[in-house]
Amino acid sequence: MEEKEKQLKEFAETGVTKEASKQEFKYVDMPKYDPNKKYRWEPGSNFFMTGEEFGVILNSLRAILNTPEAQKVLLAERANIAVENTIARAVQQGIVQEIQEPGGQIPHN
Repeated sequence: MEEKEKQLKEFAETGVTKEASKQEFKYVDMPKYDPNKKYRWEPGSNFFMTGEEFGVILNSLRAILNTPEAQKVLLAERANIAVENTIARAVQQGIVQEIQEPGGQIPHN
């Protein structure tokens, strides 16, 4: 067998070539997750989860959102958005004006 074929066979059997096994490798400890610490990531970062993990999250959210209390909160949020949009249009049309009290404070209704 040629040397190249021997190397390929060795790599297929062990996953390591003779040359690689002679090299000295430096192992670095991978960072460990600590739920008590804060972390950051980029907006484009990808996270991967198993189907089981995804199922747990999906079913949990569905169970919570299907409660009468959650339905009331979701309906209230939709109502708030409708009111905010109505006021925003009225401000743009000049129907509603911002008022300020002396000292630059805006009064609360």
